[in-house]
Amino acid sequence: GWSWINAKIGYNSLLNGTAQFTGNYIVGGSQTLDVGYWQNLMVAGNTVYGTNMVLVQHDASAAGSTEHWSGNTHLHDPASPAWRLGGSYSFASWQAAAGASDQATAATPGAARVFVRRNRYEAGRGMIVVYNWMGQGSVSADLSGVLTVGAHYEIRNVQDIYGSPVASGTYGGGAVNVPMGGVTPPRIIGGSPNAPIRTGPYFDTFIVTTVGS
Repeated sequence: GWSWINAKIGYNSLLNGTAQFTGNYIVGGSQTLDVGYWQNLMVAGNTVYGTNMVLVQHDASAAGSTEHWSGNTHLHDPASPAWRLGGSYSFASWQAAAGASDQATAATPGAARVFVRRNRYEAGRGMIVVYNWMGQGSVSADLSGVLTVGAHYEIRNVQDIYGSPVASGTYGGGAVNVPMGGVTPPRIIGGSPNAPIRTGPYFDTFIVTTVGS
């Protein structure tokens, strides 16, 4: 088995119903994506990056019948046996067995991927998630869906949510620069055998808030 599953879709020993798994960006894990048993599952438009086992499908009889794969991008060496559907396959062999219409490449991502999500329950609040593959000192994040022009804002790293903002100012529209140096994670109360790691500059998550004028 694998010690760390990043994303798990459905139970391994119980038949699940119907679902669509679309538009996700999944990075890392000893096993990146784990798929259980489904009556009808659509997996489309996702990006999956893993250095070990990219995908495990537990239902070997699902190929092309109950599980449907299309338009997904697998970032891993296509020749390695990193896809499992009954047995372990190279990407081409898995795609044929699964009836998928996906693509795979061994190229490591280059440009940073920046995701901005508006908080649907609180105006002027949102989240920024950054995969900073090249370790840039800062990245650009379009906050037009979160902030209104003229609003005073603060951006905080979630590893130091009560600390000083990593960026702040008056929003002028469009994108803002977000520093990617990272912060020192808080200590775990009660101790821990493994101290929290500083995830910057390669990955970090931020909270954007609107503050009083």
